[in-house]
Amino acid sequence: MKPWKQQRDGVIERALETVEDVIGAKATPIDLRAPSKPAMQPALVEPAVAESFAIERLAVETAAAERSAAIGPGSFERDSQARLRGERDEIVRRVAAFKNLQIKIRLDREQYCNAVLAKTRAVLGQQAKSPR
Repeated sequence: MKPWKQQRDGVIERALETVEDVIGAKATPIDLRAPSKPAMQPALVEPAVAESFAIERLAVETAAAERSAAIGPGSFERDSQARLRGERDEIVRRVAAFKNLQIKIRLDREQYCNAVLAKTRAVLGQQAKSPR
């Protein structure tokens, strides 16, 4: 037997032991070498657990069907269009706010530059007037 197959078999055995410890019942392994048949339930799941999952899935599907029946035809399209309009409005608002911020920053930068240039010119003008 190839080493990877031995490792695989060891992992399967340890997994089965863990399952047996957790559920307290004998777990039956799946023969990987046998031709596979579509199974209705996983081999290691107890019937009670599988039944509870089926009941939960049925409840979710029923609730979804009731919601879609209560909403009515065409309401999804109206809701999605309203949501898209709201998102577009939000995008337009954010872009406008960003443009205003850019304008404010540009004006602040120009004011700062003009103030620094004015101070520099004043200092240079005083140095030119003063005797050395």
